[in-house]
Amino acid sequence: MKNSKAASLLFSLLFLLMLSAGCSSEDSGNNTNGGTDSKNTDNTSQINRITDNKSIYSRDNDSLEDVYVTIVTDNKVTMADVNAWQLESGQPKPEINVRFDYGRPASDMTGVNANAVLYQRGQLATTSDLKSYKIKLSDAAPEWNDQDELNLNKHPYDLTKIRNKLCFDLIKLFPDSFSCRTQFCRLYIRDLNSSNKEYVDYGLFTHVEDIDRSYLKDRGIEKKAYLYKAQNFEFLTYPDIIKDVSDPGYSKEEFETLLEIKGEEDHTRLIQMLKDVNDENRDINEVIGKHFDRDNYLTWMAMNILLGNTDTNVANFYLLSPVSQDKWYFVPWDYDFSLGYDYQTGSDNSIWSPDYIRDGASMYWGVPLHTRFLKDPQNVKDLTAKIEELSLIASKEVIADMARRMYASTNEIVKRMPDLALMGTSKENYEAEMLRLSSTVEDNKKAYYEGLKKPMPFDLYDVQTAGNGYNFTWEPAYDLDGDALTYDFHISESPDFSDTVREITGIQGTSVTIASLPSGTYYWKAEAVDPSGNRREAFDVYFDEEEEFEYFGVRQFTVD
Repeated sequence: MKNSKAASLLFSLLFLLMLSAGCSSEDSGNNTNGGTDSKNTDNTSQINRITDNKSIYSRDNDSLEDVYVTIVTDNKVTMADVNAWQLESGQPKPEINVRFDYGRPASDMTGVNANAVLYQRGQLATTSDLKSYKIKLSDAAPEWNDQDELNLNKHPYDLTKIRNKLCFDLIKLFPDSFSCRTQFCRLYIRDLNSSNKEYVDYGLFTHVEDIDRSYLKDRGIEKKAYLYKAQNFEFLTYPDIIKDVSDPGYSKEEFETLLEIKGEEDHTRLIQMLKDVNDENRDINEVIGKHFDRDNYLTWMAMNILLGNTDTNVANFYLLSPVSQDKWYFVPWDYDFSLGYDYQTGSDNSIWSPDYIRDGASMYWGVPLHTRFLKDPQNVKDLTAKIEELSLIASKEVIADMARRMYASTNEIVKRMPDLALMGTSKENYEAEMLRLSSTVEDNKKAYYEGLKKPMPFDLYDVQTAGNGYNFTWEPAYDLDGDALTYDFHISESPDFSDTVREITGIQGTSVTIASLPSGTYYWKAEAVDPSGNRREAFDVYFDEEEEFEYFGVRQFTVD
């Protein structure tokens, strides 16, 4: 590894390069000032591309900003109510009126007027003891670095507490991508309704810029745009849910279980795109050329593979399309589950995700847009080229230098109360995890290449009775190399297959019939195998409620 001085120089040169006029549309497809630039993305016509405004990040740094929140007396809920709320409750989020200050605390103790509201944010994070918060500022509040919302993320499951910011800072260096402004914050809260009216230290948080109309305005992009946040979105047509607002059966509540509407509430462009994506008679590259910015799409997929963001196949991204244009762009979001998250020091990675999620391109398999795109060998070559390009930017030296500087700003806070009490690991594991971050992009690139050798994941189907026997069937697996595949089939009385009762290997087709089985509960799986012995399990997951453990590639069935 290069020394830190050399790494700092390399980082500075890279960042200046991205901010310079040399980052032109001919070189990278981005301009420095945001807005639009002209580039031929579909080989048929010139369009105005939207790009990130890289200069907007010049004020970002790794320092800590002190944030002070006062809970005013005029409230119908308490901070305990705010913290007790969980997403799964189905109840509205409690909002509490607060006075917001930053830099230094407010000196007055009585008669404080609210200038903001505070409530919980996040999904999985709402079940944690470490809460994340959103603070929405009123016109009376001082703006936060030209922003009127703070997304204060506690990152309860990230041992380092810096993965999210580190990834967004790396993404700022990538061409054809959008990033977010970020800032480490130390939050202090005092409650004028309590007996103790002193500020209480809530520890370290990371602010990440909100993606909304202001985000677009600050990048010179027209505010009138279609903008969706993926919640559980697989690029299917969803005819019963994704309807235009003029449809009598349209339900915004149902629609937002898939896509949260952040821009124009007109879904005709989205519906047409999904129709074309799912039309197997249309060439996927024509569909990409018509509806998407290809460079942005390739970059989004490549950077998520390199950064190891394993939670982006159906969520944690935005889809953006300005009304006056006709292309969709991917905007990244939420990088808690990245940079080797599943392999955190001292944790049991087996409970988090199956191998196909960590093997690169295979984590996007099963989503029609991505599956159809990856079935074209040239597209896989283009993706590989993009991964190589970005890996030179997100080098081990650059990541090590970024992590070192962030560690210097945050480690003292993380290693003491209140963060220490809820860290969930030892200080030694924390230190080791910080050091490991620099090698994770190299590890993810290696996993990508290894994953290309394996078959893609597939579905197991319901077991059907066949006379006195049982018929097991599954979806044909796909191999990017075009290898002929066989399948190994197993039945067991336990989900970990420690006591297999039937086993058949080298099956040529996608079904097998078992003549008879004694009454009882069984588990079965089929694995796709290529001629070199590379194998892949199915998409299916069996969750053992008693053990609270997931078994990947496994289904349960019962014989009466």
